[in-house]
Amino acid sequence: MGQTYLQRYLAGEHEQVWNELIAHGDLIRQEPLYSDAQAVAQETMSRAKHNIALLVERLHVLEYRFAFPEEIWNPPDPASLAALESREQRYGVLPISLHMWFVVVGSVNFMGAHPKLSEYTDFWLEEYDQVYPGHYADPLVVSPFIDELILPVQPGFEEKQDKTSLFDFWLAPDSVHKANYSGGGPTTIRFPCLAADAWLRSDDWDETTFISYLRTCFQWGGFPGLRRNPLPQPEDLAFLTKELQPL
Repeated sequence: MGQTYLQRYLAGEHEQVWNELIAHGDLIRQEPLYSDAQAVAQETMSRAKHNIALLVERLHVLEYRFAFPEEIWNPPDPASLAALESREQRYGVLPISLHMWFVVVGSVNFMGAHPKLSEYTDFWLEEYDQVYPGHYADPLVVSPFIDELILPVQPGFEEKQDKTSLFDFWLAPDSVHKANYSGGGPTTIRFPCLAADAWLRSDDWDETTFISYLRTCFQWGGFPGLRRNPLPQPEDLAFLTKELQPL
């Protein structure tokens, strides 16, 4: 008897397992695949939760100035879990990956300013400009799953639209808005989605899955825009990424 997807994931086949789960498409909701996929998603998001906890602690050590202190990390609680179930019943199910993120992790907002990591115009002090070249660090954001961020699919995108997907969840602002400038449209996930994971839709992350987005965010200490910086990476990045768990 072959190994389960969870056993393979725990053995280190992280990307291969998620690629295979995604390849099953809607069939992933059938047993025994569904329970196995849920177990993989729970393990993945437990690792993500571990990483978020470390990053929040380390960013405070670095005196990172969060733009929205009340939104840095809001873990799930009974009220948010009940609301998640209610909204999925009303609008349709989220992909397994994102559903499990809200069950295990909650919502996160790393928007803010630091002289070597991230720009945010309200906090951009003159001395920052002498140290930091200024670019869009695209800090990690996964917005809460609330009615205000769920919008009907707009006409004009039929060529890429899954006919069963009726809504866009606004997962995060684009990288320019995250620096508090006027930018483009948000990063969204289209749902209902029966698959294990879903493709993001945005200028920054188009054709990237949610799990891949998280991997890249953690690889860059919560600031994936740094991967586009031609200058040497800040020493703080090594501090942020030390001992983060792979997804």
